[in-house]
Amino acid sequence: MEKFPQPSKLQVTMPFATAVYSVGGVYVSYTMQFKDETNDLLWQCTHRYSEFRGLHHHMGKSFASGFPPVMITNKGNRSKKEIESRRIRLETYMKKVVASVMDAYTGNITRWASQHAAKIVAVAATEAAKHKTGEGSEAGV
Repeated sequence: MEKFPQPSKLQVTMPFATAVYSVGGVYVSYTMQFKDETNDLLWQCTHRYSEFRGLHHHMGKSFASGFPPVMITNKGNRSKKEIESRRIRLETYMKKVVASVMDAYTGNITRWASQHAAKIVAVAATEAAKHKTGEGSEAGV
């Protein structure tokens, strides 16, 4: 039986965090990079911790556990040590999320393909036979 194409292999990293100074105060943004090794693509996005927390609450614990907790003090989340610690924990968490989503995607595609493979092959064989005998060609019209 023929193998179906595999979905992209996606690497996720969170290479750095940046303190951003704004009129409203200071916050930290975390930059995520996604590398699609199959298609040789790279893209990145930057988000605040609160946006990652919103994603975590929206998805629930079904995709990944280990989301880094909210820090108690404002000074604590601005120290280089705490920012780096949170960056590492967020990266680990997001790798789990992406792996879970990709596993679910791959599993669904594989299940669908295996359920429909016989039908797809039968239809293709029928069409090939029609074409070979001239039934499906436009020349006979």
